[in-house]
Amino acid sequence: MEVPVQSRDNRKTRTSASLCLGILAVVLMGFYIWFKRDEFLAVSVLSWNSLLVVMLGIGIAGISTGLINYTMLRFLGVGIGFQVCFFLSVVTSAGNLIGPLRSGTILRAGYLRQKFGFQLTHFVSTLFAFYLVMIITYATAALGLLLWHKQKFSPEGSGLIIAVLIICIGASLLFGLLPPIKRRGSWFLRKVSDVSDAWHVLRSTPSFLPWMAALSGVHLISAVITLWGAFRAIGVELGLAQAIIVSTLGQLSTLISITPGSFGIYETVVAFVGQVMQVEPVQSVSAALIMRGANLVFLAVFTPLATYRISRLAGIRDREKRIGRE
Repeated sequence: MEVPVQSRDNRKTRTSASLCLGILAVVLMGFYIWFKRDEFLAVSVLSWNSLLVVMLGIGIAGISTGLINYTMLRFLGVGIGFQVCFFLSVVTSAGNLIGPLRSGTILRAGYLRQKFGFQLTHFVSTLFAFYLVMIITYATAALGLLLWHKQKFSPEGSGLIIAVLIICIGASLLFGLLPPIKRRGSWFLRKVSDVSDAWHVLRSTPSFLPWMAALSGVHLISAVITLWGAFRAIGVELGLAQAIIVSTLGQLSTLISITPGSFGIYETVVAFVGQVMQVEPVQSVSAALIMRGANLVFLAVFTPLATYRISRLAGIRDREKRIGRE
C-alpha cells in the first residue's frame, strides 16, 4: 500500500501562513514599542556583565538539549555520539529561530533518518517524550512556587496561570499514561501506534524517566539563568521564585510555534506573567528581546561551526559504511 504524503501545496500554505504570522508579530511588536517608546527609551543596559550571564545560560541550554537528545537516542538503540547531538541541537535551534513551523526540528529528523536510519515515528516519539517530561517538570516547579508565594503576586493573573499549569500537568500525565495503541486502521493510525510503541519502550526503561527529569531540570536552570541575567542587565532584580515562574511559562509558550522562533508569543507570555510577578510589561519585553538578541549572536557564532562539524562527522560515518561493505 502506498504511503500517503502531504501535498506540496499544503506545506507551502502552512509555511506561508507561519511567515505571515511572523511578519504580523514583528509589525505588532513595532507598534507596541512605538506606542510605549518613552518607557522603552527609559530602559537601558546597566550591567554589561549580566549579558555574559545570559550567554552562559544559552550555552548551558545548548549542552543540556544535546544531552537530552543523546539520552533519548541511546535508549532507542541509535549509536550516535554526544558531539553530533550537541551540534545538531545548535543547528536545530537556528532553524527554529529563523524558520517557520520548527524548520530546524524537521531538518534534524531528515538528518537522523538519512545518516542513522532513524525512523520518523521513533523521532516523533522522542519529541513526545521530551515535551511530555519538560511540561510536567516545568509546570510542576512553577505551580509549586506560585502556590507557595501566591500572596505576593496579583490574585487575578495568578489564578489563571495556576489553572493553565494544572491543565498542562493533567493533560501530560493523561497522555503519558495511556496504554499502547493497537496497530490497525488507516496509515495515520498505524503511524500513531508506532509512535506509541516507541514511547512505551522509553517509558518502560527504568532509568529513562529519572534521567529525563534531571536533564529537564538542568534545562530549566539554564532558562532561569538566562532570564535572570537579561532582567539584571536592565537593572531589574528578580527573586528566585519570580525568575523560575516567568522562565517556565515563557519556555512552555515556545511550544506554540506558529511564528518563526515563537516571536511575539514568547514576549507576550513573559510580559503577562511578569506583570503578575509585579514586573512592568515594558521591562519584561525588553528582557525578552535581549535574550532573543543574545541567542541570535550565539547561533551566528556557533551554527557555522556546528554545520561544518556535522558535515565532517557525517562524511567519516559514510566512509566507514563504505569500508564495511567492501
